[in-house]
Amino acid sequence: MKKEYIISCDGLVKCHSAFFEAHDGFQSEAYEFRKGRNILNGDIDSGAWAISYLLSMYHCRKKDFLLFEQPKILGESEEIMEEIMEKSCYMDPSFPLFSKRKSVRKLIEQGIKKSKSDFTSEGLKELFGLDDQRFERPLSQVGNERYQAMAAIGVAYGMEWFCFPWFSQKLVDYFQIRLKHTIKTLEQMGKVIIFPANI
Repeated sequence: MKKEYIISCDGLVKCHSAFFEAHDGFQSEAYEFRKGRNILNGDIDSGAWAISYLLSMYHCRKKDFLLFEQPKILGESEEIMEEIMEKSCYMDPSFPLFSKRKSVRKLIEQGIKKSKSDFTSEGLKELFGLDDQRFERPLSQVGNERYQAMAAIGVAYGMEWFCFPWFSQKLVDYFQIRLKHTIKTLEQMGKVIIFPANI
């Protein structure tokens, strides 16, 4: 049986991404996740983006949060929540791991060294289908391969939860092939993927 995570929180969030910004809040019900793909379907302010942003950005952008209670996993200790946050990667260039200057290769190599992973930079490049030339560029110059590159960097650093920003239907359509490859690869690796979108 796949492990389930039931997360509860209450408060308001100012969510940011490369494409959108919105004030969002958590719904009264708890959020349930499993390993693999978790699609949270809803509008930009339906609470879906708030939970994804909380898990991956609370530690580095606390000023964006007004929480009325400590986020927790139902039935577990709050220490587990902290562990999840530390292993969560926000799939947006604003996440601290994604330097604007260093190449994708360099970021992956740094991640492998820090996490003491058995992966190699070339192995992750192949796994996520990254172009040879774009692999040597910073994230701002990899075009529509950005999500594949961010996922590869996150895996190199040992991240387990991959939290996407909110996607409109138009963005899903535009990045469709790249997103499918990225999410499928993360699923095959046993990662938790949170994908808030209006689809």
